[in-house]
Amino acid sequence: MQRGDKCGARTIADRFEYSLVLLGCYSLRFFPTRPPRLDKRKCPNADRDYDHSRGYNVNSGNPPFVIRMFLPEGAPEGIRIIERSNWVGQAVICPHGSFAKLKSRPEASRAGVYVLLGVAEDEMPKAYIGEADPIIERLVNHYKQKEWWDTAVFFVSKDQQLNKAHVQFLESRLVQLAKKANRCKLENGNVPAEPSLSEMEHAEMEGFLSHMLQIYPVAGVNLFQTPVAAPPGAIEYCLNFKHGQAFGVESPEGFLVRAQSAAAKDVGRALRQGSVKLRDQLVELGVLMDAGDHLQFTQDYAFNSPSTAAKVVCGNEVNGRTAWRTESGKVLRDIQNAAIEAP
Repeated sequence: MQRGDKCGARTIADRFEYSLVLLGCYSLRFFPTRPPRLDKRKCPNADRDYDHSRGYNVNSGNPPFVIRMFLPEGAPEGIRIIERSNWVGQAVICPHGSFAKLKSRPEASRAGVYVLLGVAEDEMPKAYIGEADPIIERLVNHYKQKEWWDTAVFFVSKDQQLNKAHVQFLESRLVQLAKKANRCKLENGNVPAEPSLSEMEHAEMEGFLSHMLQIYPVAGVNLFQTPVAAPPGAIEYCLNFKHGQAFGVESPEGFLVRAQSAAAKDVGRALRQGSVKLRDQLVELGVLMDAGDHLQFTQDYAFNSPSTAAKVVCGNEVNGRTAWRTESGKVLRDIQNAAIEAP
């Protein structure tokens, strides 16, 4: 995947390099594949802003970084431990089936913040966010009492410097972000109050949180990200139905439907139950609101595919690759195919 800023410089990695290390430990290095092409006419400071020795734009806000992944069970479907370069935090991903092995892990005996995640096809994921010290005690209770989750993802500190107030702060901020993003059915009833932290601790925990938010998508958790803005020059698509029109663009996450787009109020008999539930959940969260003879998107919303977006918009089974069209009538599928075939 390639992106560029207004100067034409690539601002994130074009690819991942996976180098296998012994004992099931993976190192993921994010780096550009070749020197970027800079358009000095658009950006006279291109040479100043681009660090050729490091391979990225110093003003992009997205410098490359290294992630290391350790597989203690020796299997990619088991427990995974993720670390980021030059950071004291650790992320632990534990599938429900590996939970018994988690109890013996030293990471589980520390203070931390966790997310329980349950994912069903074509439905919005269900999530619960919490904190504990030690984290294993609360997770054991959830293992016995909450049957819907299939993966637990939690963060701790390698140097054990996170205390109870720190993880309570992180829990509160994650719940705030999840409610704002509206990307899941959140099982938390209320937003926990932020504990009282010193100015220094507050800044430190915001920094810790920023690294967590970089790692969550790598762990397959996209609950906290608001939709990524479409790159400049992205092709705009529209979808017409009886009572309105929806607009959207392709995005790194799949397909982004624009705020103020319309959606059908009624649901067709052919629409699969998962898509029906997804529409109901979007209404419940306020992403879709009643607008008379149709529903309306109250915010930009990212779907995992053009077809999922089209089904929600039309209230029926639809092939999004043929339903979304440009203003001139060109079909999304044809544009995608042409891009693949281009030299």
